[in-house]
Amino acid sequence: MSERTIPAELKLSDSHRQAILYIELLGLIHDLGKLTDTFLRKEASNASNQGKKYEYRLFVDPRKLYTQAKTCKTVHNWRKNADNKACAFNDRPDLTDTLRSVKLTAWDGIEYCLAELAPFLAKTGFWKDNDKWMKELGKNMQPGTLIGFLHGIGHFEKESSGNNQTQAYINTWRSTPFGYDEEQLPTGSENNLTKTLQQLPLSQEEIQVVVQSAKEREQWLEKMENGLSKGLADTRRPINDVTLWDWGYLVASLAKAAAHYLFHHRWPESPEQLSFRTLRINLDRLQLYAESDRITDLLGKQNAIEEAYKKVRQYLEFDLALGNRIHHDETGDYYLIPGVLPGEDPKTALRIAIQNIFRKESLEDCLPRVHFGTSVQAGHLDKKNQKNATRDNNAVIETIRELLVNPRRDARAEAPVQNNNNLSLFEDEWKNGKSENAERCSVCGLRPVGYPVTGDLPEVEKNLEPWALEKKAKERNLCRLCLNRRGRRAKKWAEQWAGEAQHSKPPMTIWTDEVADDDGRIALFVGSFGLDHWLDGSALETIRLSKNTGKNPSPARLFRITETARSFWTTINSEVLQEKVNTESCRIVLTPANTDKLDLGKFHTYELQCNPHGMRISFVWDSERGYFLSVENLNGLMKRHGYKQNMLSMITTVKNTFENKTCTLYQPSSYGTASSRRATICIKTANLSTIHYKPVIPLLAEPSVCMSLIPADKAVDVSLKVFEKYQQEMSRVQDRLPMGIGLVFFPRRTPIRAVMEAGRAMLNMLQSKPEEEWKVNDLKRQTNTIDLTFNNSISFSYKTSYGKDSEIPDIWHLCCFDSEGKAKQLNELTTESHVKVYPGRFDFEFLDTSGRRFDIYYDEHGRRPRNTRPFYLTDIQRIADLWQYIRSLSKSQIYQVIELIETKRTEWHVAPGTKDERTEVFRKFVQSTLAGAEWPTTHSWHTISEQETLVQAGVDGVLTDVAELYISILKSPSTENQKA
Repeated sequence: MSERTIPAELKLSDSHRQAILYIELLGLIHDLGKLTDTFLRKEASNASNQGKKYEYRLFVDPRKLYTQAKTCKTVHNWRKNADNKACAFNDRPDLTDTLRSVKLTAWDGIEYCLAELAPFLAKTGFWKDNDKWMKELGKNMQPGTLIGFLHGIGHFEKESSGNNQTQAYINTWRSTPFGYDEEQLPTGSENNLTKTLQQLPLSQEEIQVVVQSAKEREQWLEKMENGLSKGLADTRRPINDVTLWDWGYLVASLAKAAAHYLFHHRWPESPEQLSFRTLRINLDRLQLYAESDRITDLLGKQNAIEEAYKKVRQYLEFDLALGNRIHHDETGDYYLIPGVLPGEDPKTALRIAIQNIFRKESLEDCLPRVHFGTSVQAGHLDKKNQKNATRDNNAVIETIRELLVNPRRDARAEAPVQNNNNLSLFEDEWKNGKSENAERCSVCGLRPVGYPVTGDLPEVEKNLEPWALEKKAKERNLCRLCLNRRGRRAKKWAEQWAGEAQHSKPPMTIWTDEVADDDGRIALFVGSFGLDHWLDGSALETIRLSKNTGKNPSPARLFRITETARSFWTTINSEVLQEKVNTESCRIVLTPANTDKLDLGKFHTYELQCNPHGMRISFVWDSERGYFLSVENLNGLMKRHGYKQNMLSMITTVKNTFENKTCTLYQPSSYGTASSRRATICIKTANLSTIHYKPVIPLLAEPSVCMSLIPADKAVDVSLKVFEKYQQEMSRVQDRLPMGIGLVFFPRRTPIRAVMEAGRAMLNMLQSKPEEEWKVNDLKRQTNTIDLTFNNSISFSYKTSYGKDSEIPDIWHLCCFDSEGKAKQLNELTTESHVKVYPGRFDFEFLDTSGRRFDIYYDEHGRRPRNTRPFYLTDIQRIADLWQYIRSLSKSQIYQVIELIETKRTEWHVAPGTKDERTEVFRKFVQSTLAGAEWPTTHSWHTISEQETLVQAGVDGVLTDVAELYISILKSPSTENQKA
């Protein structure tokens, strides 16, 4: 147990808390028998009817249980199945004895072992026979029958009607909710899934760690997720999108919240009366990150917030055993908890306890808003009630929305600070004789510089690291809390770098100067998904199981949707950036001659200059190893000072510049202060390291948002790769799942505050005008695709089958929204059809000044003041192609052509997108201007096959954007310049 305070209203005995955690475990493994190759074979379309049938529900051996049951028909059938069928417990034979040895005492005061509860977990109606179980078995089996009941509520996505299609065993795939075949389960080796089952951490010792500590439980859950995510809740298309992890975790979360309620209250007349609600803990993280002037403060704040959220999760899920986190994103964390909490005012007590965890992380200026959602009854989450009467599907969907969609909507609509929830007035910080005009912390802007004074507030100081001293804080114009929040990032980075010689994978940097490209520019990559209409269930209606039936937005499926989107962005940050961003980056290592006499801050950043007119380079002083380590892009540094950039030339330059030379050391400029001379240092040795690093800083990867800092010259390549991955994985739903890509370019010395504000503004691309009505101009039915071309010249290509040989027709995803917002098959469209599309967007801006960020806003039509922006997402490839067409012109010719076109556009008042006589005349002018340009003889105008594409780009004004992006921002040379 942790030392965190538990409100008296929610306090449980250790035995009760352990019982809840064991019940949660049972919910997680309630369909464990499906994690076997035998289950795949049984469910396969080519399954043989010969031999024994497979009983996946029996993952414990019933013949070792219920020895007192002599006449119970159900127990007799279990034993008979164990004798006559192949059962899951044969694939994990140790599990029965393990679960027999783990015991819990339930709310009814009866002791159970986990094994005897297991056969009850997957049958939704067993709870009705609790009296029979008491008579037959001597126990009412309520913990097991509870999970069996919640089994049906947690995943009613197993639609029994419709055109669900079984898969062949060797060709069984797990798909995403967006129709992409993510992984082939039998990967060529026999018993691939069964081996996964056998490796799950389910020995007696491994199970017991679940109740021993929050950290061990967290590690255990990660291992379970890795294993269960490989299995399928159902193998049939298109409902093969929910994994056993999604399924088990949601049932476990429901069971946990219900069990917590039952330990404070009695068993209800029907479990349908159990209620649940969502506890949301919200922070506008993007706003908080945008309030940082330096990347170190942003990352420090990010780490502190993540650590606080992690401790809150441990508190709620382990210390209180109150419920589980079912969603988290940039708005905060969302927990499924009991609808009824014990005590007079448990909500206030819980809110205070959660906010106190943030206070202990020195986050008084980042206290979250804590809210409790609407209570919903379990029976209203199911499509059938206890009398088997079918409920209205829309009513069920509305109830499910109360668990995630509505709380998330409310969180985004709220003000960041609310009275009586998270308002902190910071009165105490300004006591003890502090004048009102005392200097404020340059990071938080709320506390005095140097706060708290050493020895004045021991309760506050005990949460600070020993190195977060008052003197150091004052030197940096910070309060000690913000200094502490920054952490010793440079120290950890230096230690990592020193140990990287034996590693093959280059680490990522933490310095923006190293992220900058050779021209000293950086790009903030902003990615986003429009998930709202997926989470509210409306988009799932377009995935048709039959003519009148769409997919159900069950809690398990919604969980899978958000985690699939998060996985996409996580892969972008961890793999795509690794692939597309150059690793040929190295650092200068300078060893001074007089280290003993140096009085420098440990792992502090300084600037070194060898002569009044020489290079001034940023270095970190590694006090433990006694050298300076550069933190700049050396290629860019050499380029700016006129040196060659190859490795041999750089080594020579470094040695000639620094080795055996006397250098001046400067304290770099900071908030409100200019750089100042600090000391004179003699450099003994100067070397160029051979350890490379990745010039990338990932910032965020949530379902709806991704942000990373990357070199500006790699931004378009990264965007094209992301677009390619999107086309590969989401093309079946590309008209309903919009992706936005924004690029904010900026010089390396730009305050990070302005950059983050610009990035936040670009996230409004998809929200400003979420849908448009497009007319189908052309429809082509190919062998394996359906190609739609719309009246705006955009084309979508839909793959009509699965598999390499196109042997499985896709009869589920080939739908769209018609003009009335109803699902319509693509085969029903004609060239006169109008459809609603959620288009993806692409935008970019260069922050030549910090104030340029205010140019990024989108009006009610989704447009910016610049008429061409934002572009449609498909224009990313168009823009890249246009540059390849015009780059054969010289730079001066490109500018001259564009200036002529834009001058005439202004004089003739030609508005982009209009079609009239004036536009046609303007088109002819653009064509003649392009034709009259000085094209090289090897690439003359009449040899260009894409003349019409270039002319249209000139008419639309897109050529101007292409020139700005590639020439002004990316500094890409034209082909003529390269030849020269």
